[in-house]
Amino acid sequence: MIRPWAVLVLGLVLGTAASAESLDSLFDTINSDTIVSSDKSTPKVDALDRPVFLYFGTVETKGILASGWTSPEDEVPVSSVYYYLHFQGGVDVQPIPQVRVVGTFSTYLPQGQDDLINTLRNGTTQSNITTTTTTPIDTKQTLGLDELFLDYTLYDSAFFRIGKFAQTWGFGHLFNPGNLVAATGSGVNFKGFAAAGPFALTGLVIADTSFFEDSTHPRADEFGYAGSLGISGGMFTGNLSVYKQRAAGTELDAGLKTSLLGFDLYSELLGYQNHVTNKWWPGLLAGTYYQLKTSWSWKLLAEYWMDGSTYGTFNRSIALGATSDPVFKDLDLKFSAKWYHSLDDHSGQLVTGVDISPLPKLDIALGVPWTYGPKTGIYVAGNSDQEKRYLAFLLTIGVKFDFEKAR
Repeated sequence: MIRPWAVLVLGLVLGTAASAESLDSLFDTINSDTIVSSDKSTPKVDALDRPVFLYFGTVETKGILASGWTSPEDEVPVSSVYYYLHFQGGVDVQPIPQVRVVGTFSTYLPQGQDDLINTLRNGTTQSNITTTTTTPIDTKQTLGLDELFLDYTLYDSAFFRIGKFAQTWGFGHLFNPGNLVAATGSGVNFKGFAAAGPFALTGLVIADTSFFEDSTHPRADEFGYAGSLGISGGMFTGNLSVYKQRAAGTELDAGLKTSLLGFDLYSELLGYQNHVTNKWWPGLLAGTYYQLKTSWSWKLLAEYWMDGSTYGTFNRSIALGATSDPVFKDLDLKFSAKWYHSLDDHSGQLVTGVDISPLPKLDIALGVPWTYGPKTGIYVAGNSDQEKRYLAFLLTIGVKFDFEKAR
């Protein structure tokens, strides 16, 4: 039988999640903006206003060896091997200063591992559920369209976008309940944006096919509608956001961010309306981010999340995260850790890891995810490891090449 204290000590010594990319990218998204967007950098039109054509892509191969125990009573670990080859390509075209078109597509080999790939690349995918590995699904898809959208800028004061694209809102990093527009990732959307002084107004219309009873004849009340007003002044940044969709009900979010004594402090107050009973339930996020400078720098995060979206009950969780800057720059050695814990059912997950790049474009990571608590606990039930390992050791080896060229 494996002792819990031994697991904790081993995890802290080994010091990324199911892949190094999933945990490390969690901290790469730390920013000071009111609303976080997945927009790529806009190509610049040259002094002669000639069109710009940029093509880019990524070739990546990765192998993951996972071994661990499905329960403390296991004597023999359950081992699995995952692997894939990924290619993504796209174009970013700006024929005139006011218009931009972006399109990207991707494919994976072998096929049938979409859920696995998404988890390994994105890490935590739910506001209060963290995952290690995931169950592959059977799919015949060989080539997927990641995004395709058209941008139009009007008089340098208003911005419009239409097409397939993902948008991210909210202040949270370990939890992000303020991302009211998560449905943009799988739909076709229309976005409008305008800024004036300290104010920024964003509107979104989301057309996800799952919203419609008949996708060939969608009704206006079946679309998702979202709006956000961002305010920035002095030490404070705030936003007021709303999302409404007939089947999902209405969600509200009011957020505020500031800095004090080197700490970034942020909080969000949320409201959820049950579309059946019309009753409202609250949610609360509070968090802080701090960069600790010692012999090397550490990024530290702490968040509290009270989730009232289930109507009639509250799920309260805390989370801590830490990642280091490269310790030895020649090896690009980094340590990472994150810990989620439910204050209600006492389940949780601790993930620690080390990431190293001994050769150019080669990344090697060792991660130790440990999931604990009762079987009905939110983090145990949300552990999407195919084998439901409560303790795993994950070795990830990957090679990745990016290219980009304008003409």
